[in-house]
Amino acid sequence: CRLGRIVDGRMVLSELGEIADRCWQGIPDHFPNAALDAHIVMPNHIHGIIVIHQPSAVGAQHAAPSGALPAAPRRVTPGSLSAIVRSFKAAVTREINATRDAPGTPFWQRNYWEHIIRSADEHRRIYTYIISNPALWADDRLYLSNEEES
Repeated sequence: CRLGRIVDGRMVLSELGEIADRCWQGIPDHFPNAALDAHIVMPNHIHGIIVIHQPSAVGAQHAAPSGALPAAPRRVTPGSLSAIVRSFKAAVTREINATRDAPGTPFWQRNYWEHIIRSADEHRRIYTYIISNPALWADDRLYLSNEEES
């Protein structure tokens, strides 16, 4: 829970959480095909909606190939969700490690969870979940109480 803590149902960002939030908000500066919708930095993870304005670049590229072909080097399509998340995580890690004087130290888990939003109702449900997340923190599967965070 290095990104902050929940106080009275509201997220209070730590210095590291402010770095993550600033880098998230900077995504469109680096990816002109991406627009941001709801997001929240939580104590130990982030939720956010990224709108990609390039249909051929949606979705993740981390699924294993089928068949017994030899593994080809992974290439991430520029502007894809994978490229955006990779760039975001790398930028946050670099800045946090510079702040902590800990070059090369991992910060994020290796992968990420994604979901393609396919309808206005689904968007409304996910948007509400994201903006309500701090108030629901005690019910989150990643929950740690403020006492456990210390």
